Amino acid sequence: MVIEVYSLSIGSWKEIESESLKGVSPSDIICNWVTVNGRIFWDAATPEDKEDGVYRTCLILSFDIALEVFTVIPGPPQLDVSGGFEFTLSAYDDNKLAIIYVPRVGRPPKYLYSLIHLWVLEEKGTSSSTERWIWTKIYTSNPCPAKFDVPRTMWGNKFVFFCIREPSLTNESGGEMENRFSLSIITNEGKIFEIPQCYGSWALNHVESLVPVGNIHFEEP
Repeated sequence: MVIEVYSLSIGSWKEIESESLKGVSPSDIICNWVTVNGRIFWDAATPEDKEDGVYRTCLILSFDIALEVFTVIPGPPQLDVSGGFEFTLSAYDDNKLAIIYVPRVGRPPKYLYSLIHLWVLEEKGTSSSTERWIWTKIYTSNPCPAKFDVPRTMWGNKFVFFCIREPSLTNESGGEMENRFSLSIITNEGKIFEIPQCYGSWALNHVESLVPVGNIHFEEP
């Protein structure tokens, strides 16, 4: 695995040490990422974790932007990723990594309902021991409809989801629409709202850049 970082200050690429990533399969670094408190986090897995297309354990890959160091963090030990589940990474309280975990109850494809769990990561000290990272489950929802798709992100104190297996919607102008669902972890109240339909849409938190990206110049190879 070769990893390079592009520096805006010097305008060039440099290779980053990846010795700590031994045992992590490049093909299993899932495109589920979030930036929290100066670090980028991804889902990850080891080659031995996947059997018949199902992951057995949860790993988190962390990259410290300032120190340019990678760390592999174990996921919550109680988090079962071997069955019908969906989870995603997000930011909680602006400076903590969170996992939104949605196990489905029942037999596929006719699940009875889903539950929504929120795990938050606390870091203790700087040792390399797995005890350095402490996961705490701070929220569990009431049973929710199983039609909810992968949780996309946290916004303030709300979750945002895709809704699936819904009939096609149209607005007053005849445009196609689709549903989103938000759930407040403070009040346990949910809300469905509509947005214009688009293929492969995602939900991301927006933070303004300190660097004017318009000043980046690309050279022809």
